[in-house]
Amino acid sequence: MNSRKPILTELLWLVIAFIVAALICYLVFDWDVRGAIIAPQRSDTYIILSTTTIVPPVFLLVAFLLFFIKESRKKFSRKIPNILLLLIGLGLITLLAFVNKSIVMLGTNFGWTAYPPLSMIPESGPEGPKLNPLAAVAANVFTILQILVTIALLYVTFHWGRGAKQSS
Repeated sequence: MNSRKPILTELLWLVIAFIVAALICYLVFDWDVRGAIIAPQRSDTYIILSTTTIVPPVFLLVAFLLFFIKESRKKFSRKIPNILLLLIGLGLITLLAFVNKSIVMLGTNFGWTAYPPLSMIPESGPEGPKLNPLAAVAANVFTILQILVTIALLYVTFHWGRGAKQSS
């Protein structure tokens, strides 16, 4: 029973992170019961994103911040939480890359008109179609967040390795 206690404690922290993430998704993104997230209204247009696009990155971000703050108080000296922190961080970086790709695809979509006249199709030069300014800001924010998570993971591994070297 003693060997299971640290694992159960960390699983409890993951459950707490999921509850906080679900609450954030419900309050900020108006999480619908049918499993879709409706973004705030902008010029009589609703943007509907699937739950799988928003909830997992929010959960991983909340769990990463929770474990990072919790373990920084212990100076990253415990093995199980550090492994979870690294796995959550790597998963967060990967999911942020996919969300970033989805935002860029959404930002270059010019509507769903079946047969637009050629005069209405935007010019695309050799660099490709222009990105919506809102989507460009969101893509830049997600890229910066990926960089920050990567730096935090490097910080965690450095202190974990330094602590292991000093203890041996």
